[in-house]
Amino acid sequence: MKKKIFLSVFALVASLTISAQFNTAEYLDINNVKARFMVHGDMFWDPSTGDAAYEFPKGSGKHSNFVSSIWIGGIDQSTNSLKVAAQTYRQSGNDYWPGPLDEFNGASIDSTTSANWAQIWKVNKSTIDSFRQLTTITLTNTPKSILRWPGRMNPHAVTPSNTILSIPNREMAPFIDINNDMVYNPLDGDYPNVKGDQMLFWVFNDKAGNKSSGSDAIGLEIHGTAYACKQKGLQNTTFVNLRVHNWSTSILDSTFVGIFNDADLGYAFDDYIGYDTTYSMGVTYNGDSFDESAAGYGNNLTQTGILFVRGPRIDNPQFPIPGSPQFIELPASSFSFFYNGTNSKTGSPIIANEFYNYLSGKWRDGSPIMAGCMPEATMGTPTNFVFPDDPSIANGISEKVCNRTPFDRKTLISSGPFMLIPGIVPSDITFAIVNTDTGVNNNNFNELRRLADSAYKYSEGCQSISWPVGLPAVTEGNLRVYPNPANSFFTIEDSEPKKKYIQLFNVNGQVVYKEESNSQRININTQQLPSGLYFLRIEKGKDQFSQHILIK
Repeated sequence: MKKKIFLSVFALVASLTISAQFNTAEYLDINNVKARFMVHGDMFWDPSTGDAAYEFPKGSGKHSNFVSSIWIGGIDQSTNSLKVAAQTYRQSGNDYWPGPLDEFNGASIDSTTSANWAQIWKVNKSTIDSFRQLTTITLTNTPKSILRWPGRMNPHAVTPSNTILSIPNREMAPFIDINNDMVYNPLDGDYPNVKGDQMLFWVFNDKAGNKSSGSDAIGLEIHGTAYACKQKGLQNTTFVNLRVHNWSTSILDSTFVGIFNDADLGYAFDDYIGYDTTYSMGVTYNGDSFDESAAGYGNNLTQTGILFVRGPRIDNPQFPIPGSPQFIELPASSFSFFYNGTNSKTGSPIIANEFYNYLSGKWRDGSPIMAGCMPEATMGTPTNFVFPDDPSIANGISEKVCNRTPFDRKTLISSGPFMLIPGIVPSDITFAIVNTDTGVNNNNFNELRRLADSAYKYSEGCQSISWPVGLPAVTEGNLRVYPNPANSFFTIEDSEPKKKYIQLFNVNGQVVYKEESNSQRININTQQLPSGLYFLRIEKGKDQFSQHILIK
């Protein structure tokens, strides 16, 4: 209850600080999650009340996440100045507002345009399937979710006041263009192109007001889509895709993108955080065996994880060497945490350089994060990832094994650095939030890993498979694979001298390495492979072993 009251005050201050504050929200609620999204770049809460709004399981009145938002920061090449777009609880205002920018007029936006785009469009795949069966299409028999979809130059899209919405003559909400005229018109049979069984779409920018971070505007226009799937393995997962346009005239260099997440598992103040290095996944789990208060899960615990399933894409320096892809996707570059409302080096970021320090894998004041049980220490070995071990590892570095005090820690998972290039081509990232069924074994991350497998596999939508079909989850046995992440090689050890068929897949499901061997120790050279996430499969007789491999 204390947290809700505290954040309600934040929301009141924010409403008094910025006049162009929009309360528009929509729910993604097709599967076991009911998640609230808003037009100001944040999600999963109601700032007017301070209530959590990521309900899991749907209908239970329990919430596994509280607030999340995208952070972006980098150096403007033309001015050599730091610019960021980031916010937490709107306690000093916003860094994002609804609406697309006018790329032909200095990446500008006026208050009317922003107000007209203070909308989130929602459509179900089942509605689209029914629409596609129509033999005659009219204004009256076309569902509003399809008729008003903000595809390129749609003449039937409307503003909140029911006037015609002006849509730029460029790629906006994705759609299937039946007659290939590059204009979205459902009366021609066009329909939304959705990745999930349900999808939301909205547009926001960092130029329509004075930014709470104190940073000058970057010139960002971000197209958000959130989608969910009903099929097995994905019922507890929320996908968010963010297409980040830089409509300024300058490259944003040394750019990092991060997902800030306040994952409260019911009662906020008894949680642990951790990082699963194999799956590049930030994790929040209960620090004790009982989740207190009326908001808590009690004995019926859950875990939640957040991961980039599609990171920022950069040019591959090895291209056009045969077999090398033109682009590679950056993995997570850091996972850290901070405490809300404190003025220490682990406290809430307030100004641009503090947001950027967190984004680039440092503490708020720019000091390094230390490896081990005390990442806040002043001496030690620097690291970018806090608490990187499963709590089941007896001598591992996890909050549980380190016997730290459970609390309400906010996390940030980041990826970078890269260059955010101005122009029509966006930087495209997708992250997923996965939730274990309630009643999970809270002593390890095994169930979260199985859910993460499915999130990676279906990162392009419910029906698209990026990984080979039918791969089993990570299994225990006589095989050991290390180190992970790998730099120039990784090793496979087998306690049995049996024949093994080894395959390594990239994120597109292509085989990049294969070998058949009876050896008990095999070193796999990865120096010629682009950095990124790979999938290892080993077949040994009737047994199979599979694991993600991160190559740096």
